[in-house]
Amino acid sequence: MTGAIATHTLFPQTQNIRSTQPIESGIQFTTTTGSQWRISVTKAPILNAEQMDQLTSSKNLQVPYPEMFFGFNKLTMSNEATSGVVVDFSAVDALQCVEFGSTEAMDSVKVAFSKEWTEKSEKLHGKIKQIAKPYDWTYTPKKYSGSVKGPQQFTTTESKIDVEMLKRNDPILWYDEVVLYEDELGDNGSCTLTARVRVMPTCFLILLRYFLRVDGVLFRVHDTRLFHAFHSTTVIRETSTRECSYDRVLGKVPGGAGVFSGGANSSGRDLSLLNKGDWVAQGMPDPLYLEGSGKGVADGVTMSVERDELSLVVKK
Repeated sequence: MTGAIATHTLFPQTQNIRSTQPIESGIQFTTTTGSQWRISVTKAPILNAEQMDQLTSSKNLQVPYPEMFFGFNKLTMSNEATSGVVVDFSAVDALQCVEFGSTEAMDSVKVAFSKEWTEKSEKLHGKIKQIAKPYDWTYTPKKYSGSVKGPQQFTTTESKIDVEMLKRNDPILWYDEVVLYEDELGDNGSCTLTARVRVMPTCFLILLRYFLRVDGVLFRVHDTRLFHAFHSTTVIRETSTRECSYDRVLGKVPGGAGVFSGGANSSGRDLSLLNKGDWVAQGMPDPLYLEGSGKGVADGVTMSVERDELSLVVKK
C-alpha cells in the first residue's frame, strides 16, 4: 500500500509505572515511502520545590507555576532521520508563552464576583495602585503550538486536515495522552493543558488542547492539531480557539436550562460534565469549517482558526 506504515516498533516493552524518573514510551516506524518516524510521550510526577527552583533558574521562568506542573512531560514528533524535523509539545515551553508583565493580561478574564471583591477590598485597604508581577492567571498559552527544530518551518497554507481519513475505522497502532499542567484557578474554575496522539496505518494525528472554565464567566478551548498522511510530504497544522459564555454551556447539561448561581446545584444535574474538556468542545461548533485562516461567530461561540504546513522535503 502506497503511503502506509511498512514496519513499526513500540517502546519500551516494559516500564515501572511507579518510577519517579521520566519515562518515555512511543512508536518508531518506517513508511512505504521510506520516511522514518519516532513519536514519543515522556511522563513524570509533578515537580517538587527543588526541581521548580532549578527549572526557574535554568529557563528564566517568570510566571508562577500552576498548581500541578508536570515539568518533565512532553510529546515529541520526530522525522529527524529523514527530513531533520522535530516538533516538541512541552509543559515548560507552553508556560513560557503565558503572558506576563501587564495588568491587561491579568484582567483579560475576571471571575464572576470580581466587581464585588474589588469594591470590598477598596473599602478596607484603599485602591491598589500597583500589582507585583501581573500575569495571565488563566495560564492560557497564547500563540503556543509546539516548538519546531530543523531546517524547515511552518508556512501558511490553504490545505486542511483530511477529516474523512480520520473518520475511517482504521486500527490504532498506538495511542497516548499526557497532562502538561493543571490549575484550579483559586477555586474559580479550572484549566488543563494536555497533549495526545494516535497513529494509524496511513496517518497520525496529534492534539494539543488547552481547556479553560471560569465559573459564571466563560469556557475557552484552544486546540492545535498536527496531521500527516503518509502518502504526502507535508504536516498540516490547524490552530483554533473557541470561546463562549458559561451559561451557554451550562444550558446544554442534561436536565434543562440554567444560569450560574455561585456553584449551587439545586437541579440535581450532573455538573461534572463542565469539567470535561472533550464534552464541552463537542457542544461547540467546529471552527475547522471556516475557510482559510479566519474568524467567525456561530451559536454564541466566537471562533478563529489558522492553518499552516511543514514540508518534509529537504531543501538542497
